[in-house]
Amino acid sequence: MIQPLSISPLALIVVGAYLVNCLVRYIFDPLRDVPDPLLARISRLWSLFAIHKGDFELSNIPLHREYGRIVRIAPQ
Repeated sequence: MIQPLSISPLALIVVGAYLVNCLVRYIFDPLRDVPDPLLARISRLWSLFAIHKGDFELSNIPLHREYGRIVRIAPQ
């Protein structure tokens, strides 16, 4: 008899699939030569946190000082 999945294994499967997706995007990204913070390379969480705090435009200034004229702030 097949038992239905409970919430915990299902949540682990979803999180695992998301992490595998992030890893694949990280490895095969055509923009991997563009400088960026690591979290910005693999997910949009970095920009979401900055927007939520309300200082997205102010957090871009130190990024440009550190990485140069072109900075990636989100994955492809």
